[in-house]
Amino acid sequence: MAMTAVKGLGSLPTTIEAALQPSQEARIVTEPDEPFRIVHVNEIWCRTCGFDAEEVLGHTCKFLHGPGTCRSTLAMLKQGLQLKRGL
Repeated sequence: MAMTAVKGLGSLPTTIEAALQPSQEARIVTEPDEPFRIVHVNEIWCRTCGFDAEEVLGHTCKFLHGPGTCRSTLAMLKQGLQLKRGL
């Protein structure tokens, strides 16, 4: 399986095929381009976040933002997505 080590996060999938494999980690997959709509969540993610897949597919992750959401972290994540590179 195609994986890469990320400091503090362990090994993360580097291909869509790897990301869709069964995992004990919560995973969310979005479109590769803006607005980055959700195209897949695994069962662990659903149990962790309390949503059914049907509730989130087609939406962006903005529904997860709250008053404590760090705007600079969001900007870093968005930049990484736009440049199509790992964080």
